Amino acid sequence: AQQSIRRKQAQDVLAKLLEKQGQLDSLEVASWGKTDYDAALETASIGDEYYRTQDFDLAISSYSEGNDALAELQARIPQVLAQTLIDGDYALADGSSQLAQDRYSLALVLDPDNEAAQIGLGRARTLDQVQLLFQQAEELRENSDLKAARAILQEIVSLDPVSYTHLT
Repeated sequence: AQQSIRRKQAQDVLAKLLEKQGQLDSLEVASWGKTDYDAALETASIGDEYYRTQDFDLAISSYSEGNDALAELQARIPQVLAQTLIDGDYALADGSSQLAQDRYSLALVLDPDNEAAQIGLGRARTLDQVQLLFQQAEELRENSDLKAARAILQEIVSLDPVSYTHLT
């Protein structure tokens, strides 16, 4: 009877671990916490071996340790989100549209309603076009075709209203 109770306890801890694993997988943990995630799963897999040999106490211990490690990863999500947004902002400022899109997309995986990530992603998607138009406007300005330059600047603002602050 004791063995059956310990087996059930091991299964319960494993179920919690698997639930956290699924949640983290859906949050693309491999792109921001792969090393810690892999270590937690490795610890849990040791519990699988103990479970197979019916050493349920050690299985519970390994599963609990892996579960705790996954919980620590989940607790880091707000910091990962903040850093991901900062990385997206830097990429945008550096003119790296693809990197900015990647960072803001990850931020939206972590927090689908994040307004800063939504705005950043929109800006990153138009960044290459905005940069090209800005170069054209600059050339027109240098050639004293201010009316055409102004029209292009207005097009830039329509594509990326935030860029207006960079143009003034």
